[in-house]
Amino acid sequence: MNPNGGVFKYALAYMNFQVIIHRDRFPDDAGQMVRDQAIKRIDEAYEIIAEAEAGIPDDVWMHPPQEDVAEYDKMLRKVRLSLLEDGVYDERAISLMKAIRCRVDGSRSECAS
Repeated sequence: MNPNGGVFKYALAYMNFQVIIHRDRFPDDAGQMVRDQAIKRIDEAYEIIAEAEAGIPDDVWMHPPQEDVAEYDKMLRKVRLSLLEDGVYDERAISLMKAIRCRVDGSRSECAS
């Protein structure tokens, strides 16, 4: 990676997934059961990420200037709102992603509200 590369310290995307099932083959509350199990394991997921990041040497991290981060945040907000408007996301998805962003970095301006 050195001298001209590195790991950019900015969360560009958050993983999400959808499960498509044959409703007639599962109980009515199957979706909620999957969500409940996923939320029980979220701390484990964060531990895996922290462990992976801890293995990256300090001199490899590239920290973007705060003004760049603010611009990236604005751009990604526009994308999320566009996806909401287009019906790709619903309000619950937007709220969940905000909760994740604020958990990762509670100093974000959107986390004050």
